Amino acid sequence: MAITAGSITPLVLIIGALAALAIAIIGRKGKLEFKTDTEFNKRLRIVSGIIGIVMIAWAFLMVYEATWTEFLMLLMFIILGLGLVLPILPKTNLGSIVALIIAAIVGIIIYQNTSINIWLVIISVLIVFFAFFLIFRVVAASTKLVGTTIGSRWVLLVLGSVALIIGIWKF
Repeated sequence: MAITAGSITPLVLIIGALAALAIAIIGRKGKLEFKTDTEFNKRLRIVSGIIGIVMIAWAFLMVYEATWTEFLMLLMFIILGLGLVLPILPKTNLGSIVALIIAAIVGIIIYQNTSINIWLVIISVLIVFFAFFLIFRVVAASTKLVGTTIGSRWVLLVLGSVALIIGIWKF
């Protein structure tokens, strides 16, 4: 029996919709405290991130187990999950670190498997680093744009309301 086949799928959608509505009404940061974080808002961000990850994983499980019957419900899982997860990602430049690691691995492989000059190895490492750095910058900018759009309070209010209606209707 598939995990996503029962009536738990609409329940997960309802929980995600309630989290989205809570963020849409309360917000991720307190406005009255001049945008400082309160403990409740920190916990709300953590819970929304966990629920968003669960919703995205649930959508993948629905596709993997072939239990999704309506595209709208699957789409709500994906969009609402992204709307809950993307805005809370840390603002670290993970792409630069990954690009540097990939470039170092490529440099080590080239140096060990060929007998070319060390300056050519360094140049190839720099080329690989800048290529991956640019690719990861585009991905990070796209992720930030999507997270800002889908994670806004008004969009989450609409998405949460629609997901709540769909979840209750399917329950």
